[in-house]
Amino acid sequence: GGKTIVTISVISHRFKQGYIDGIFIITPDGTQYNWIRSFLNFSNVFAEEDFYIINNDNKIKPFDRIKDKKVVLVASHLLKDVFLSYKKGYKMGSSAKLIRWRDGAFVDLKKEWGKKSIACVVDESHLYKRTTSVKTKALLANKKYFDYRYMLSATPNITRIEDIYSQFKFLDKSLIPFSEEAFKLWLAKDLDKYSNITSYNVENVDALKAKYPLVMIQVLKENLPEMKFKKEVNPIYLNMTYLQHQLYSLIWEEEIERLLEEYDELTWKVLGNKLHHLTMAIDCPEVLKQ
Repeated sequence: GGKTIVTISVISHRFKQGYIDGIFIITPDGTQYNWIRSFLNFSNVFAEEDFYIINNDNKIKPFDRIKDKKVVLVASHLLKDVFLSYKKGYKMGSSAKLIRWRDGAFVDLKKEWGKKSIACVVDESHLYKRTTSVKTKALLANKKYFDYRYMLSATPNITRIEDIYSQFKFLDKSLIPFSEEAFKLWLAKDLDKYSNITSYNVENVDALKAKYPLVMIQVLKENLPEMKFKKEVNPIYLNMTYLQHQLYSLIWEEEIERLLEEYDELTWKVLGNKLHHLTMAIDCPEVLKQ
């Protein structure tokens, strides 16, 4: 998308100029390969060997093993595990809800990775709007290691402007010099009994928007007669999620081996007829979770 290409352009320039020597990208699960393809398609600064994906198999204390890598990508749901793997006495798989995340929690990222200046890109940053979530705590606790910070979202929080708090806090805490509760009170005209804003102080909302305008990349609709447009359809490359890997293993063990005994050749037609749920596993593994 547009935000991806713009971000790649900016950080490629900063890398080439020597402002940064490491890039840490946090993405929704399954989109890491698409980011790498976009880098290789739109930037002449990086090669395939410069990238490293942190997954469920290599998430334990990864940074000292990848000092030669320039771009590290990690799925958002693994972020807490990566940092907690450096916490003394913590047993992986234990609940992380009661962990006290302190500033620079558990690992000196620059020292372990061997970098002087790191840029952090948080894709779909609206997923970090809850300051009480573990992944948000993990992100905020380690922001000191990121000299350049980028938060990308195609789902602006403009309808609930108070949800922008954790994102601004990650970018620079001076942007909103309040606690979260004080920020809500400053924005609110009225609150309900659960402390949710039911109406806003319009003057303060407008002041916030004017001081820190959101950068928007707007998609123009085809049906606007006054606009010229060019449609481009690009493939999106996704790696399989952990659940998809499990499903494919089960399909192979339970079905494919049996079919190989019945048929001399397995064609797509045979697979489609016999395994009509196969495309569902590809498209939406959650449908088959049970």
